[in-house]
Amino acid sequence: MQIRARMPSQLAIAVTVCAVAVAQRQPPSRLSFDVASVKKVDRGPLNLTLSPIRTGGNIHWIAGRPLLILYAYHLQSWRIPGLQADDSWYQIDAKTDPSTTEDQIRQMLQTLLVERFKLASHRESHEVNGYVLTVARGGPKIKPVADGEKAPPMPEYMSDRTPDWWEGRVMITVEGKGTLALTARRVTMHDVAEAMQDTLHTFVADQTGLAGRYYLGFEFARPNDDSELGPLAGVLRMETGLQLEKRKLATEFFVVDHIEKYPVEN
Repeated sequence: MQIRARMPSQLAIAVTVCAVAVAQRQPPSRLSFDVASVKKVDRGPLNLTLSPIRTGGNIHWIAGRPLLILYAYHLQSWRIPGLQADDSWYQIDAKTDPSTTEDQIRQMLQTLLVERFKLASHRESHEVNGYVLTVARGGPKIKPVADGEKAPPMPEYMSDRTPDWWEGRVMITVEGKGTLALTARRVTMHDVAEAMQDTLHTFVADQTGLAGRYYLGFEFARPNDDSELGPLAGVLRMETGLQLEKRKLATEFFVVDHIEKYPVEN
């Protein structure tokens, strides 16, 4: 009788263990929008935005497939071999919880690309020539901002821009013929290094060892353009005490195997 009494309990434990093991082997479910509409449109937006426009839980965006992929997978264009401009435009309207984070929005767009555009992709690693961002001899000329410290004024070349929108962002923008600018507002050195990658068309890895968040702002000459401003590396060192050193590292690339031009109907 004692043996019979123990067997069901042992069987239940075994079944539970198997069920847990199976659950652990199953891939995690993809995040997706509550509702999503995708339709091909004849022309692009009057003002192209590099990320979706959010109003509460409502998402609206008109973009081409390359930009959708770049944002959804948080990539720079140089990491996608063969990525070309797209003359097709798509309007996306979706709904999600207003508290959804930007990272979750990116994952939801990944799901949308796979389900609606039948995106198939894989990743490859290759050694490439690039740069590491380090502190130059003499030390950094910049200091991290303290918690609660008031933000400094916008750089002179951006005096007409809205400061609040730029907080927590770093971007390289066109400020004139042959002139670019790097503007960083309360961001990390990792963010600064990442922002340089599209301009230099290769990786830039942060090896400064500098913690905290910083404000930067300076103009520099577009690569291979004639300008009175110095190239990025020279101006960067002069303005910040940081430098770019050449380095060869294994780098991951995102390869698009297939993507449809016409999305699956809503």
